[in-house]
Amino acid sequence: MNILFLSGDLCDGGAQRVIARISSQIAEDGHNVTLYVFSKSKKGYQVSEKVKVIYMCENVEEYNHFSHIKRLFFIRRILKMVKPDVAIGFLQAGYALYFSSFGMNIPCVASARVSPEKIQNAKGLFSSINRFWFKHSNAVVLQNKEQLELAKNYGWRNLYVIPNPLDDLFLNSVKKEYHNDICKKFVMVGRLVNQKNYKLAIDAISKIHSCNLDVTLDIFGEGDMKCMLQEYIYNNKLDGVINLRGWSENILYELIKYDAYLLTSDFEGQPNSLMEAMALGLPCISTSCRTGPKDLISNENGILIDTNNIDQLISSINNFINMDKLARKNMGEKARFDMINSYNVKKIASKWEEMFKDLLN
Repeated sequence: MNILFLSGDLCDGGAQRVIARISSQIAEDGHNVTLYVFSKSKKGYQVSEKVKVIYMCENVEEYNHFSHIKRLFFIRRILKMVKPDVAIGFLQAGYALYFSSFGMNIPCVASARVSPEKIQNAKGLFSSINRFWFKHSNAVVLQNKEQLELAKNYGWRNLYVIPNPLDDLFLNSVKKEYHNDICKKFVMVGRLVNQKNYKLAIDAISKIHSCNLDVTLDIFGEGDMKCMLQEYIYNNKLDGVINLRGWSENILYELIKYDAYLLTSDFEGQPNSLMEAMALGLPCISTSCRTGPKDLISNENGILIDTNNIDQLISSINNFINMDKLARKNMGEKARFDMINSYNVKKIASKWEEMFKDLLN
């Protein structure tokens, strides 16, 4: 098959990681894969050499200078050049693909990266265009069963549940030693945006630190809220207790240093960072937000708490702090077993390939 993926960039995001992994694996499986990226980034996820990568612009500044009409023209030119059997658009590249492909008879696939209700309830012109795209695309890929049930309410058609894949690097690595008898080094990974509700974690660690001076939290990621979060940490006299570590080119190397992982999001699609922490064998605490965590965490392989519930978060962190080292290790190993068996990239890529065959048939 001749397959075209479209993405705004390849940097620092869950959707971008999925695009890099899936396009690479499908190319390794013998298909002709092209990845059209709107703007090049200095840092980005690597893709297989078998994937043909084409950039619309050399940087985001150049991309921002182009009008919407000119961007659609460039995409349509790529569609004519590649002549794909099927095309997949992620995030803003989705509706851009839809309008660029008018009259070309190319099956176009949308991919939901957040809970469908967030797409449906978003405000503004481009949100309206995005809803139109999801309703009129030839197929919609969802990340879990919870999203599937929600999407059925909105008239979306040809729905497929295909979870995010885990990189083999995480599946082939494991946290072998739990050095600390007491769980005290916590970590979070993700974009520094309001959705992730980092303030909940900061407030919880602040209260726990007042009684347990050894407890720390490191946060890896970049985003619009970085300055605000840094100021919040400083104003609460938490410098050195809570640290913003920025974007890491080797997050696996960083994660294995920690005792436990936290996710405090108000909503998700399917959180890649949580899956990666679980795959390494880190015991994890996550909110039971829509959507994703409830599909990943059970009573045996982690702890789920109510969304935006600081009392439950504090209680769960203290539970980890007081938990026997062997019990934490067993929880991490159960999480790793579940990730290896359900979310390896070959298994997930085969689901994409089956969907493509359905569309072409």
